[in-house]
Amino acid sequence: MTFSISTFNLCNLQRPGHQMFGEFAWTPAQYQRKVGWTAEQLKQHPVTVMAFQEVWSEGALQDVFDTAALQDSYQLVCHASSEDMNVACAVQRDWEILSAEWITAFPPELNWRSDDTRYEMDVKIDHFSRPVLKLRLRGPDARTLTLFNAHLKSRRPISPNNDSYYGAGPDHWLDIGKALSGVRRLAEATVLRLLVNHQLSQSTDAVIVAGDFNDRNPGGVVDVLKGDARFRRGTNNRSGRRADWGLYHLLDLDRHAPEYNQEKYITFCGDDELLALDHLLFSWHFHARAAGSRWHLQEWNSSNQHLGSNKPYVSDHAMVRACFGKGSV
Repeated sequence: MTFSISTFNLCNLQRPGHQMFGEFAWTPAQYQRKVGWTAEQLKQHPVTVMAFQEVWSEGALQDVFDTAALQDSYQLVCHASSEDMNVACAVQRDWEILSAEWITAFPPELNWRSDDTRYEMDVKIDHFSRPVLKLRLRGPDARTLTLFNAHLKSRRPISPNNDSYYGAGPDHWLDIGKALSGVRRLAEATVLRLLVNHQLSQSTDAVIVAGDFNDRNPGGVVDVLKGDARFRRGTNNRSGRRADWGLYHLLDLDRHAPEYNQEKYITFCGDDELLALDHLLFSWHFHARAAGSRWHLQEWNSSNQHLGSNKPYVSDHAMVRACFGKGSV
């Protein structure tokens, strides 16, 4: 059985007339162009499961699928209320949705304190800045899969408390704000990693983590999410399996594919900077060299030709798409 997945930050998909961030709203004409452009991207790159970020309105997402004539092919999993952006998914109808859970709170027993006098710290973060969607699916072959769709804290600086020190230097406020944003993003990635650990230890599900992580690979956030993955190189290496709770980046899998794909991995354009912020991470079930793997990578692409176009209705992110063939079992 083949399987494919994409992650795509839709960049403020919202119905016209509804303000976003208290600053702006799409006009009807802008909205129609945005819906039409987004629908065309989905039509060109159909996959089994689509993971979306920056969805403000379930109705707007439905408009995209209606425009793309995909409404009869997909089930939408959306919890957007027009008041804040959220993540969402679309799943082909031959896959069964077993459960959908939006996770906001961190585990109550978790604390970020250290009593080591050399590194004493006490970080008070107890929730995700945006909910994480945990989606359990069952395929036509009856095998199950758990997807975590996440949009981690943005790279935008967090305003520090008012203090005269912050204005002492030309960039003090900005530098401290970026550091605070990075601390929250790492905390969110850590809790997401804990959720993955729990899922892999308590079930036989294959696991995927998809989304806009607002960090590069390799990088602190992505490294935390990947954990201690055992990169198998021997064709008969049976190490890991249930004990391998690490995740493999799409590019890690590509290095083990029959033909190495040299395509440049760029997924975001902002402030004249090209970055890779959108990622797909996979459990050992997707590793071609893992004994008992269910799928192996056939191809992937990053649809980034539109980046830098400065057209308001297009996304500032690329769609990242991965396609898999049947694995060893």
